[in-house]
Amino acid sequence: GPSTAMLMICFYEEWLDNNNSPALALAKAQFWLASTTNATKLKYLSNPVPFPRFESLPEDVRQKVSSALSRLQAAVMNRPESLEFVHPYFWAGFYYAGA
Repeated sequence: GPSTAMLMICFYEEWLDNNNSPALALAKAQFWLASTTNATKLKYLSNPVPFPRFESLPEDVRQKVSSALSRLQAAVMNRPESLEFVHPYFWAGFYYAGA
């Protein structure tokens, strides 16, 4: 669903682009998902692309990602001041076990 997609976008940004460890990146992504309003999430998703590696993806993958981002934007557009994903149901099922 939209919450998982946003969590993963934020996780990969924190891990790969901000050079956090995977465990810290996941914790930061979970905190962001739970603590930001829909308006904040919409602003994040409305960046040209919320992760820098987008341009290096193949064209067909970029189109799929853009389509998914559009659906995510629509999902959080209603009730902009709501903390839509504050409940642990949306983020607590993810953990980092190591590699």
